[in-house]
Formats: sequence, structure tokens, C-alpha cells
Amino acid sequence: MFTYADLGLSEEFFDKEPKIRKETYENLKKMWASGVQAFLNEIAQYNLVHVLSGMSRASLIPLAREVRMMTAYRAKVSEDRFQAIGNVLKGWTDMSGTWHREGYRSISHGIREGDHCYILDFGDISNWVFKFEFKINVYQWYLHEMGYTYGSAWNALPQANAAFNNEIDNLLPMIVNESASKFFETGSVRV
Repeated sequence: MFTYADLGLSEEFFDKEPKIRKETYENLKKMWASGVQAFLNEIAQYNLVHVLSGMSRASLIPLAREVRMMTAYRAKVSEDRFQAIGNVLKGWTDMSGTWHREGYRSISHGIREGDHCYILDFGDISNWVFKFEFKINVYQWYLHEMGYTYGSAWNALPQANAAFNNEIDNLLPMIVNESASKFFETGSVRV
């Protein structure tokens, strides 16, 4: 979660200049979306989530759609690394560990599961509360991520989370400095 306090500036700072408030809010929205894009890029670029049916990777497609990265994400995961695209396997396991004979592990099922695996909130101009939470909603991904299967754990989420945090850490100072400098240029600060 991210709020005014994280900028090191008070709400009163922005109340005096609505134009600066709006510009800063729009820049923060772009920054937050860029952080989520970095999260998705990290997973896609380094092949952190492996493919059998495509269900696990496909569960990220709704999130990619939300941050206007759908085309880029699909292209990254469907290059040479998404060789199993279209594989459909009968039966699937839900997050409680229950096996379902009917239904399939597939890309389309992954997309449906992905609709419920994240919270992304940009707040609004009057309530700056930026939030991004992701949870694995595909059982096979969970097992591999935690290392409960053969081979080593995927560790996709810690790496993707680090990419998100790095992006925010890189962009935030520029946004704060730009907002502060515009504020001081308006002559609104009195000594």
C-alpha cells in the first residue's frame, strides 16, 4: 500500500494547488502501473513460471490486461518459451487440493483463475491509496513455487516482487521532485 505519507509530503501540500495534485496523482498511477508491468516482465522474461498446460502463466493475463500490457505479455509468454500453448489436460486441482475430474487444465482456465488472484487499486484523486497484492490461484504453480515438487522451487514471486519494488524505488523520487519543484514555482509557498 502507498499513500501521501510515502511521498514525504502532507496532504495540505497538494490541497493548495489542485493542478499539481492532479498531475502528481496521474504520475503516481503511471508509476504504480509501471511497477506491476515490471512484476509481469520479470516472470515472463526470465521464464520463472514453467509451462505444462499454460494455465499458470495464463493466470497472469487478467493482471496484464489491467495495466494495459496484454499484447506485450502474451507475446513474451508465447515466444519460444510457451511451447505448450494449447495443451489441454483433463482434470485439475483447486487451491484446497481437491481434484476435479471434469474440466481441464488449460490456458482459458488459467485466465478465469487469474481474475481472482490480484488486488490492484489506484485510489482516486481525493484518496491516494495505491495497492497491489498478488496471490497464486493455480494449484500447480503453488506447488512448484513452494518447492513441493521435484526440482527446486521456482521462486518467481520474490523475484517479481523485487522487480516491482525496484521500479517504484526508481520512479518515486523523480515524481516527488517534479511535484515539489512545480509547487515551489507557483509561488504558493510563503516564508
